[in-house]
Amino acid sequence: MILKPRLLTLVFEKKVFKISNKFIGTENSRRFGFIPVGDAVLNNIPVPGKNFRAITYDEKEGVIRLGWEEVFRWIPSSKEKKQIIFELDMRETIPHTAMRIFSESEESPILFVNIPKQLKIYV
Repeated sequence: MILKPRLLTLVFEKKVFKISNKFIGTENSRRFGFIPVGDAVLNNIPVPGKNFRAITYDEKEGVIRLGWEEVFRWIPSSKEKKQIIFELDMRETIPHTAMRIFSESEESPILFVNIPKQLKIYV
């Protein structure tokens, strides 16, 4: 599914989801990712001193972060279309919820397990 404004309020749970966002010709840094339902944000900005466990991709620097920590850096060549796909496996029938991140058609080495059972989009 492509990221659309109406998805910003959707809570992802109990199924498998693939969500992508494409950035074309951008100059500014753009973030896209997921945050647990109930984590502290004010106008979609983390509240200092509060729990912040978002998994995000920053398009300008090509950084995938877990919270504030850089986990992986992917900077495509200028000829590539910049697209990240998050695959969320939130099924209740599996022992561990998981998130895989794809850059274009390549699976990156990023795999998060035991992610929270309810997530929402963080941009």
